[in-house]
Amino acid sequence: MTTALTYIRDYSRTFMALLRKDLKGYFDQPTGYILLVIFVAVVSWFHFRDTLTQNEASLRVLFEVMPFVLAIFVPAATMRLLSEEQRDGTLELLLTQPLRTWTVLGAKFTAGLVFVGLGIVLTIGIPILMETAGDIDAGASASQYIGAIFLSAVFVGTGLFTSSLTQNQIVAFMLALFINAVLIIIGLSFLTLTLPSSAAVLLEDLSPYTHFGNIARGVIALRDIIYFVAITILFLSGAYLMLRGRTLSHRTALYKNLRLGVAGL
Repeated sequence: MTTALTYIRDYSRTFMALLRKDLKGYFDQPTGYILLVIFVAVVSWFHFRDTLTQNEASLRVLFEVMPFVLAIFVPAATMRLLSEEQRDGTLELLLTQPLRTWTVLGAKFTAGLVFVGLGIVLTIGIPILMETAGDIDAGASASQYIGAIFLSAVFVGTGLFTSSLTQNQIVAFMLALFINAVLIIIGLSFLTLTLPSSAAVLLEDLSPYTHFGNIARGVIALRDIIYFVAITILFLSGAYLMLRGRTLSHRTALYKNLRLGVAGL
């Protein structure tokens, strides 16, 4: 029992140290602040432009545009997490330390999600302001913000995966943006309406845009939560495979089994 508690305590200290380092990296340079300001400004502009045009005091527009803005904002926020470490040669040094690869990856994922979550939280002024102009459903608003966090987790996962593929941050950004765009587009009606019903239903179920829409309507169903958790784990597993591939020989049975496990997911 004592050994287990000691292990958990040491693991927690290591994880928190890595998390603080990655979070600090966001705010040690002006890039992090600029990204947050741009995100809030773009979301607010789209929301108030359409709200004033339609003369409607609701958050509908905010969460209609949120997935598309997040699809761009999150890759920009995560492209450096692993690419920069690879470019500077610190990733190999980090992986040769007595650290579990999942610990390193988990800390970077958490740091990315906290940063993106901060950007989402900074938009809380919009519903507060809208409340002065009309009655806002607090429960539905909370559900919409929860959906935005789940969607952000998926995009952070894709960002980490693409960041593990290359040393070039711009390439990592473009790859993540492409994956996010595909995931959203396959759930849009203009595409699904042109397909047979069975294929349309399959593509809609594979798109995070569909599941986000379910939660944004105030319905937090278990199937949607399972989807977001599963697809996030899928991309994190891909990133884990790439990181482990740097420390394992590709001819070993362990690496082959790991690759088969990720393919199975």
